[in-house]
Amino acid sequence: MSMTRREMLQKCAAGFGNLALLSLFSEQGSTSDAISQPSAPPVPHFAPKAKRIIFLFMFGGPSAHDLFLHKPLLDRDDGKPNPIPEPRIVFARTGELMKSPWKVKQHGQSGA
Repeated sequence: MSMTRREMLQKCAAGFGNLALLSLFSEQGSTSDAISQPSAPPVPHFAPKAKRIIFLFMFGGPSAHDLFLHKPLLDRDDGKPNPIPEPRIVFARTGELMKSPWKVKQHGQSGA
């Protein structure tokens, strides 16, 4: 894929403009901390209450919707064979349905 100089300048025009603006601000000494330290986390508006956080990033893993919502039909069908037909190419045997090993508790006013 080749690109002419004109096409490259058209695609990168905003980037060059931002560089020029940053250069002008730094010469005037009016850069803020956000511009001079773009990777620094922003200051929160209030004091955070959380002491710890668990962040799960599973590339190709199940969604949070599938993991943390109560599924009464899955509880009912625990141990039964999978009703979905097997795919054409099978590398492993399709297992039985399995309910969540954790108990779901309702919290808050919404009952979620």
